[in-house]
Amino acid sequence: IGATGAVPQYLENGGIFTNAGTLTATNGGISLNGGAGTFNNSGTFNVNAPALTFSVSSSLIFNNTGTVNVQAGTLALHANDNGSTTGAFSVSSGATLNFGGNYTLAAASSVTGAGGVNFSGGTVNVNGTYNITGSTTFSGGSVNFNSTLTSLGSTGVTFSGGGTVNFEANNPTASTVNFSNGTIEGTGTLSISGLFTWSAGTLSIATTNVNGGIDFHGGGNMFLSGGTLTNATGQTATIGATGAVTLYLENGGIFTNAGTLTATNGGISLN
Repeated sequence: IGATGAVPQYLENGGIFTNAGTLTATNGGISLNGGAGTFNNSGTFNVNAPALTFSVSSSLIFNNTGTVNVQAGTLALHANDNGSTTGAFSVSSGATLNFGGNYTLAAASSVTGAGGVNFSGGTVNVNGTYNITGSTTFSGGSVNFNSTLTSLGSTGVTFSGGGTVNFEANNPTASTVNFSNGTIEGTGTLSISGLFTWSAGTLSIATTNVNGGIDFHGGGNMFLSGGTLTNATGQTATIGATGAVTLYLENGGIFTNAGTLTATNGGISLN
């Protein structure tokens, strides 16, 4: 699709496109044009669209029981699955896979690779393998990691949307975290080896250990709800260095400073 230019493929009135062989997309997208439409991939679906986005649009059903390879550019999945996705998603370095719809990634499924994954909308239940060594971004929707989480990536994790990420019993690790909106939940421990930049949102995972300093960044209110946040020994945390900041503790939230805390603007309050 799109080898000779941008090509939109429209499904309508219950139209079904099934790829059981190899489909390579370089430009364009697959969209709904009225009624219902389904895109089934039981073969190999390659997206090779440098600097471009290939979209599978909302209101479609996308069933992946085969293999999706995002080799270059971005694959934007705004469609929903049929309630169970058993296939594999592989994301190459420099490429991005965007989940923007509702997906239940079954135990047999996998999301792997050295590229980036962005969860931007809908509800995604991860019941299979998740092992991304590039980067993971949560910019909207709800994501539930119900199975063992291997890796969120080596280049840092971003929480920027108003959605909810529930790590369940997993113990996620990150080199850095930039948290500007949404809710982080779970019963395990979030370990951050580098800087934790927090400007807004609710942190309610059971334990968060930060070993590279904390920047309570100006711009919004932060809520530590029912969990423990620790600034490790020898590390520096700042409150209000970039503007007025209020850290709210609620539902038994505990903030422990074992390093150096410098406060210049704002406060710590009970909510």
